[in-house]
This record gives sequence, structure tokens and C-alpha cells, in this order.
Amino acid sequence: MSDYSQAPDATPKDRVLAGLIDVLVIGAVIGLLSLLTDNAGIQGAIWFIYCITRDNLFNGGVGKMVMKLAVLKEDGTSVKGDWGVAIMHSVVTGIISLVEVIAVLATGQSVGQRLAKTRVVKIG
Repeated sequence: MSDYSQAPDATPKDRVLAGLIDVLVIGAVIGLLSLLTDNAGIQGAIWFIYCITRDNLFNGGVGKMVMKLAVLKEDGTSVKGDWGVAIMHSVVTGIISLVEVIAVLATGQSVGQRLAKTRVVKIG
């Protein structure tokens, strides 16, 4: 494994692009799976497993690999192989996502929509 402890931090643009690549790749996998089953639990489990394993096994997901980014702890060591860090990151991200889903199901709007005073409409 290479030593990236002195590497510069990734730019926000690189991180957002890496995240979008992840969403597109895993979204495509889940989309194909939805042709076989409409079980949201299975689809959610695939996303969760990917989120936990991407940093732990590969030091970043597909998007980070494409963007040539790596995930390091604050002390400069790799997160690869550290299940505690991977699970903590995924659980916190999952909780934030779950809050948004619950908000949409309960009120019809996400927290972000309510804060921005926007709404989503059907146009077709």
C-alpha cells in the first residue's frame, strides 16, 4: 500500500463527482435488480453493504477509484481494514438519509425542501 499521508486533501468538486459516480454505478446495479424484485429491503441492503465495504476493503468506492482519491484517517493512516471506521461512517450517513426519507414519507417534503421552502411537482 502506498503512503498518501502527505497528499493534499481532495477538492469538494472531486468528492462530489466521486459520490455521483458511486450513485450512478450502484443505482444501475439496484435498477437492474429492481427488474427482478421490487423488494426495497434487498435494494437497501445492497446499498448499505456497498457503503460499509467500499472504504474498508478498497480504500474508497468506485467513484473514489475513478477520481483517484483515497480515504485516510486524520492521522494519515488508511481506513482499509478498519471495520469500525467503515461502519461508523456508513451508519451516520445512513441515519441522515433515513431522516430525509422519513420526512418525505411523513410530510411529503424533505428537510432540505422545508428549509429552502421548495416543493417537488409532477409535470407530466
